Amino acid sequence: MLQVVKKYFCVATLLLLICACDKIELKGLVMPTGDVVNSRFEQSVKMHSNKPVARIDAAESYIFYVCTDPHISDEYNNLKSFATQLRANATAPFGVVLGDCV
Repeated sequence: MLQVVKKYFCVATLLLLICACDKIELKGLVMPTGDVVNSRFEQSVKMHSNKPVARIDAAESYIFYVCTDPHISDEYNNLKSFATQLRANATAPFGVVLGDCV
């Protein structure tokens, strides 16, 4: 019975790999894909470069820290640096981390 289950599992897996290769990125399960951070960053810049910047008019001034994708750099302490600078600035009540870390 176990042999039959193994055969059906192998056939089902093979069919999934053959049929779904244009819909599902299965290669990423076994090996890193070619889509690296720098190419994803370039894609994002192309998609969003011509969009308008939001503007908020307020009677009071506010300071807060925002960072996105702190891993995009040759340095590995970006998130730690962000948190340290936020804590050191008493006028900034909060900080927001956006991007892949969310």
